[in-house]
Amino acid sequence: MKKLFTLCLALLALSSMPAMAQDSDEDEIDNTLQFVDSKGNVIADGSEITVDSLEDDGFLCQVSSGLFVNNTSSETVYAGMEVNITRLDNGSISCCFPVNCQIGDHVGTFSTMAGAIDGGTQKKTIQTEWLPTDATSYGQASAVFRICMYVKGPGTKYIPTGYGPSVTINFVNRNPAGIKSIGTSTAGKKVAAIYNVRGESLSQMQKGLNIVRYADGTVKKVLL
Repeated sequence: MKKLFTLCLALLALSSMPAMAQDSDEDEIDNTLQFVDSKGNVIADGSEITVDSLEDDGFLCQVSSGLFVNNTSSETVYAGMEVNITRLDNGSISCCFPVNCQIGDHVGTFSTMAGAIDGGTQKKTIQTEWLPTDATSYGQASAVFRICMYVKGPGTKYIPTGYGPSVTINFVNRNPAGIKSIGTSTAGKKVAAIYNVRGESLSQMQKGLNIVRYADGTVKKVLL
């Protein structure tokens, strides 16, 4: 009886090993893509940063993340961004990475669509901002940004494979009077795509908030 009990314990232990290994794989971070700042310094997985430079582009006020993504490999990879908003005093958070734009206007999670990032890409902007409703008021918005990794599936489908690094960004409006002008002109730029606040493609700008992506990769938010 003692031998039979020991054998049952051994079989139970063996049967649990695949599940444990699977859990370990799911927790493993894919570091092919890395968050970096404007100087190319790597932002370690799990880091928390605070940005508080309120800018005015002539249409809207915004606090930009100032972050970029590097592809450390020589191969094209596919990724999107998961955004978990944990605090939003007012306004909304916009993320345009890597291709389309999505906007969250309440606490909760949203994700951008997957897209290709060429091998060796350095400092691809994540085009992420907090858009305060009232630039003359103090406030804060916080969110966890996590890179989602994919492989190309059949047709236009992308198959998720895991997660890359994550970073928590605290957007803070410390000084409502200290607005810095971006001063970026869009005159003569070719429009590549227009989106509404839900990330849906538009044939032309409509009343309300429009997200305009230009052929050179820059993005501008236009309020009509």
